[in-house]
Amino acid sequence: MEQLNTNNQIFKRFVNIIMRRGKKNKAISLLSDAIFEIKAKKLNHFFILRKAISNVKPMLYYRLQKRGSRVIKLPNGISFNKSFFLCFKWLVDSAKSKTHNSVINNFSKKLSIELIEASKGYGLSLKKKTDLYEVLLENRAYLKHY
Repeated sequence: MEQLNTNNQIFKRFVNIIMRRGKKNKAISLLSDAIFEIKAKKLNHFFILRKAISNVKPMLYYRLQKRGSRVIKLPNGISFNKSFFLCFKWLVDSAKSKTHNSVINNFSKKLSIELIEASKGYGLSLKKKTDLYEVLLENRAYLKHY
């Protein structure tokens, strides 16, 4: 089996999101297997990963502002680190929630499918981004007050 460059900053961030209970080696193997699944389908894994990240990464987020007894979600810019965190979190959560096919019971296969879907412009992680943008559009009227 080939070795991947695990020194990459994106790879490290992705591994830290996947990691549970401090088992980093397990997280590295899961992400490596997902990348090898993408390679097995004769796709460029680097391009797929970059395209999925650029499609899912949000450009706006909200900040909570208390106004009287209500809490309003005001659209606001998002930091670089927070946008990457949300992108990876949405990709991992979408891969975990995939249960439509009983044949796919391996997380690395689910993650590879989610990455391919996100790079093509559809999937659960992209739906989370559009849901966030819908909330921001609903609350944009409150911006004129602040």
